[in-house]
Amino acid sequence: MRPFRGVTSVLVVAGALCVAPRAARGQQPAPSPAASPQPRPSQAIEEEDLEALLAREIRAGELGSFGERMAEYRVHAEAHGYLSTELKELRMPWFNDARKQVSTFDLHHQVLNFRVSLFERIVAESQIEWEHIGKDFYVPLGQIDVKLRDWLIVRSGYFAVPVGAFNEYQYPDILRKTGQQPLFSREIVPALWSEVGVQLRGKLEWRRGANVNYAVFVSNGLEQASGEGGSIRGMRRNDRDRNDSNKAVGGRLGVAPAAGLDLGISGYGGAYTADGRRRLSLWDADLTWSRGRLLVRAEGAVALQQVAAGTLHKKGGYVFGAYRAARGLEPYLWLEASDLDAGPQERRRGVLVGTVVYPFPDRARNLMLKIEASSLRDALTKTWGGQGLAQLVLGF
Repeated sequence: MRPFRGVTSVLVVAGALCVAPRAARGQQPAPSPAASPQPRPSQAIEEEDLEALLAREIRAGELGSFGERMAEYRVHAEAHGYLSTELKELRMPWFNDARKQVSTFDLHHQVLNFRVSLFERIVAESQIEWEHIGKDFYVPLGQIDVKLRDWLIVRSGYFAVPVGAFNEYQYPDILRKTGQQPLFSREIVPALWSEVGVQLRGKLEWRRGANVNYAVFVSNGLEQASGEGGSIRGMRRNDRDRNDSNKAVGGRLGVAPAAGLDLGISGYGGAYTADGRRRLSLWDADLTWSRGRLLVRAEGAVALQQVAAGTLHKKGGYVFGAYRAARGLEPYLWLEASDLDAGPQERRRGVLVGTVVYPFPDRARNLMLKIEASSLRDALTKTWGGQGLAQLVLGF
């Protein structure tokens, strides 16, 4: 009978534990209809209780895991992003090149950006991007910003390199007027170009609307997997140094002397070959001016790439202008040129014309339809080729 007596005791204790909360709830007065809703447990935690809670590193037998811990830190996270879909490679009747073009629809970008901000001093961002319906998947950035002063922000992680204005500020489709990128952003200052490292940035205002701004960084740098003199674009995503410990340095110094005007000069230098024997230097100058309905941008860059026979001089640039002709219409013109120092076959000039249509200019400026035609002249064949493109982009 003793085993049954022990079981009976356990059942009695268990029943008491189950009944006690119900009895306690039964003794509480019912809330009045006008009573405010009870706060969630996380909202009701006092500061001293929160400190004790956070000090507990082992949470055996409790709900949640990593995400629950972050909620206890009262971290407010946001999710943003953009989508861009295109109809491209539309052949224009005046092109006289022999290149075969096949028009196609393309979901060019799917981008998700996760952001968290803490007491206006700490901001972290993590971004993931799919191009062409997932055929190209990568992480464009993952960074932590800590603001120590208005003139001193420490950025660490994987960040867009502050060389020129296009790479850091104009690469995303939702922030750019045109559907296509300039020539020089392919092989001179390749976009998107991100690096793993540490960056210092900030600005100093000397009067309302006028400031000096800067960004300097140390990173792993661009690296060519083998050989020398190769494509600068192909040197990106050197996420970890495995062949050479040399680090690259660079940055941008800008001045905004008046509202709507921003000027900048940038530089970059570092070894680019796996053995660390050849160096690559980049120099860039940019201008942005907006006044009323008019927007003007210009940027030019030169890359000095060491090879056994000397130094390659790769250069390129563009001039861009847009005018807000109506609330929902913004035509633009783009002139550009590039030279990869590899003979006439790598020397090109281009022109792009188009317009941005804002279907709902007052309620959704983050929805844009871009319609454009571009043409490139090949210096070797002396022919003009190009494409028509329509891009719909939505930021959220």
